[in-house]
Amino acid sequence: MQYLIFIETSDIGVKHSANAAKILGYKPVFICKRGAYQADTLLQLNQQKTIECDTTSIEAIKDCINSNFKIDEIAGITTLADSSLETACRLAIELGVKGSDKSILNLKSKIYVSNIVPEYSPEHLVLDNKNLPIEKIKSFTSKHKNVIVKPDKLTAGVGVKHLKSFELDTLIAHIENTVVPEHLEDRWILQETIEGDLFSIEGFVKEGVCTIIGVCNRYKIGLTESYFEFPVDESLSENNRKWINSAIPTLLRKGDFVSGNFHIEIIIGEYKNAIIDANIGRLGGGPLGELIPIALSISTEEFYAHVISRALNLPYTIDIPSINSVQEPAVGLAYGSQNNEYIEDIFIPKNLKCKHTLLLAPKRVIPPMGVDNWSWIGVLSGKKKDVLKEVEDIKLLINNMQVSVVF
Repeated sequence: MQYLIFIETSDIGVKHSANAAKILGYKPVFICKRGAYQADTLLQLNQQKTIECDTTSIEAIKDCINSNFKIDEIAGITTLADSSLETACRLAIELGVKGSDKSILNLKSKIYVSNIVPEYSPEHLVLDNKNLPIEKIKSFTSKHKNVIVKPDKLTAGVGVKHLKSFELDTLIAHIENTVVPEHLEDRWILQETIEGDLFSIEGFVKEGVCTIIGVCNRYKIGLTESYFEFPVDESLSENNRKWINSAIPTLLRKGDFVSGNFHIEIIIGEYKNAIIDANIGRLGGGPLGELIPIALSISTEEFYAHVISRALNLPYTIDIPSINSVQEPAVGLAYGSQNNEYIEDIFIPKNLKCKHTLLLAPKRVIPPMGVDNWSWIGVLSGKKKDVLKEVEDIKLLINNMQVSVVF
């Protein structure tokens, strides 16, 4: 039996992706830094075959793979972690095994996406930390009073900053003080801020044919995503649905994306819609890997097997029901703490009807919701009424008092 290698993992993905690999007839192996995980995610990793490795270095992972496997023992290399997507793709190419569509090496760049579909993107300016175009920045911000600056390839909201009353010194200081890993280029994108509502488009491409499964509603506390509801297609106007059905296939076609999954974030505004983050080549993070199968009443493990098969262009497939069959939407909550607090304990009710994954362990200071997605303490997924009821019973122990979680 061949091995299916996962580089790192998503927050809720260990058990689901391991079981999916077995459905596909492979042995799952996780190459990761276990010290980066806590609570349920770490417990699940410890139940699988894992190999410790510096996953920011392709050469280190290659050495690790060559020390543990023969190349013909490897069925493919993939990942559910956004931060490892480019690494996993390059590894597969260099080792000559199945991997993600090579187009994602370009599509991981926010700058590249904005350049190939300017008609569906916010106006933008490219910034190089080594040579900031000061005059162009002044011109851009005189036209757009509200702007947002993002590292070209960092994930989970790290390094993103909204600038509403623009100050050049603030922008320069932010870029200089944000640590960009050595394996990534220190390039940034400055975009006009599009005011509106945040959604994500979930789907996949098989043999060049785009399938949009549905639209997910998203809410944030500051820069931390906290509430996810799927599907919400019927809440959108006909014009906005037409825009989505034009923008998403156009981006995928121009990006030469032939096989894999996508989770494309958009803003629906009063005057303008825009693609703001084209997560192409992977399933959506947070609770989305559970929300979609829960809403569509299909097996989570079989859905993950479908996701992995699209990523590696394997023949396995399942019938994805139409969202018209959904009786009640699914909701996912990525919850946390209101303040930067020392969390003494976390109380999770037994026999939950919903799916729950604890991401951070207690007895430590946990950053407040609003900083980025590393503020998540846990993820709760299920039918909407069940989630909103059961989250009330999840409590944090702070200063010897039980307090409700924030989402």
